[in-house]
Amino acid sequence: MGLAATLLAALTVALLARPTYRAIRVFRAHALGAEAEALLQQGQADAAMAKAQAAYQLAAEDPETLRVLARIYAARDQREALLYWQNLLFTGNATPADRRALAEFALDRRLVDTASEQVDWLMAHDAEASESLRVAAELALFQGDLARTEHLARQALDKSGTNATAQLVLARVLLRSPKAGAPGEARQWLRQVGQSDDRRGLEALSLLAREREVLRDDAAWVATRLLAHPLARAEHHLLAADLQLRLQPEQKASLLTEAIARYSKADDQSLLALGRWLNRLKEYERTLNAVPLESALNQRELFLVRLDAQSALGQWKEMRQVFDERLVPLDTPLKNLFRARVARELSQNEEANFFWRQVHLEETDDPTAWLYVALYAERVGDRPEATRAWRHLTQNPDFARTAYEALIRLSELDGDTQTLCGLMKDLCRLYPHDPEPRNDLAYLNLLLNQDLASARETGLNLLKEHPEFLAYRTTLALAHLRANDPAAAAALYEGLNADWPALLPGWQAVRVAVLGASGKTQLARVAAKLIPLQRLKPEERELVKAYL
Repeated sequence: MGLAATLLAALTVALLARPTYRAIRVFRAHALGAEAEALLQQGQADAAMAKAQAAYQLAAEDPETLRVLARIYAARDQREALLYWQNLLFTGNATPADRRALAEFALDRRLVDTASEQVDWLMAHDAEASESLRVAAELALFQGDLARTEHLARQALDKSGTNATAQLVLARVLLRSPKAGAPGEARQWLRQVGQSDDRRGLEALSLLAREREVLRDDAAWVATRLLAHPLARAEHHLLAADLQLRLQPEQKASLLTEAIARYSKADDQSLLALGRWLNRLKEYERTLNAVPLESALNQRELFLVRLDAQSALGQWKEMRQVFDERLVPLDTPLKNLFRARVARELSQNEEANFFWRQVHLEETDDPTAWLYVALYAERVGDRPEATRAWRHLTQNPDFARTAYEALIRLSELDGDTQTLCGLMKDLCRLYPHDPEPRNDLAYLNLLLNQDLASARETGLNLLKEHPEFLAYRTTLALAHLRANDPAAAAALYEGLNADWPALLPGWQAVRVAVLGASGKTQLARVAAKLIPLQRLKPEERELVKAYL
């Protein structure tokens, strides 16, 4: 064979060998990926990660390898999962299940834009699948669109009545629904899901345990299930103890003794759950005994639990001594927050103002620190400082809704309807598809006698879409009143069987005004006497003033 022929033969072998070699690498990567998945199922996350990374070294662009790495990072609650899912999308081989997993992971981290992109794709390409409808429902619930959430969750259940996650989503929205019978239906769904020994069953039991209206028989069943659930941790066992306290308050001393003996010497997470539980029961001395200072100095959350107990007991001098003499496990904003509170309680107002200024000047990348500042300031009654902290959080897209809802709550307490209206406008801009802020903005504009045409149109559209919602009916009734059409307003209440004293005072005030404007003055006066006037906005009080 000549030299040219020999070179050609060698080149041919090399070209044929290259794809064969790649195939072998991919085959080996898939084997390692399968081993990684098996290890993950066995709870061996570190070993699973080592196998998956070895697979990635062999085939970095292989879709199945990327998929396995994304799942493992997600199981370890690590943000790197997003990178591998995005790379999987770039390969063009992502399945609907991959997109659902990415959407759920993004929602858990309040990354709404990322979740929305995947849900939009799923609704365009996989809208018949129960799981895709369920993920869309979860996004709608996160965005506060309760009507869409309920619609999507019921669709998911129509496709597959055994979709436990869809049942949970539906239960969550029904618990928040103003519709009659909704909480009862929610509890039925939760009890059904709560029979399962998986994480969804545990979540359902936890929701039931926190429901104040849970029936006595249900409370006993939930407590028993929580104590026996294979995935339950200290926090769940203590929820069961809460239920047992409701059922047998005389057993409080023995339940406290048992819980403290079981969890005070356990791991940090169990001790943290115990401390929070004791504080919730206002057993502050027991908290300090269960969470000694030396243990608390090693973990931020434990230290905060101890500080909360000391604050409740008024141990300001002791707290100051710790901050002066020890290295505390707090970021600077939280440290300044507590130093401000301690100084104020010790009547050292100049020092308190200095530390509050430092709280707001301090830059931190941790929004949870600002969340704690806001909640703490609100809890101790310092509304101006709480408002400043919540305003800071409105700039963070992950916490904006929570922050605006808190600012709305504070404005409600202040009786400042105009500020409330401005906040609601901001919410409507942020969440244009959420009907609740739109209805609230329309209602507030009607109270303030401004932007009446737009408010009336909003009321008409929302009531047409959801005639069962009394909130929308109330807004439209007020719109008719402002348009001097009491007959149209009164027609909205015809045949309506409602327990008016149990409803929101503002709704009652609008009904009273409608009754009076329709000529039913005596009935309006009787109904007005049932309204807790101190809970009305100034403009709502003006509606009923003539009938008091």
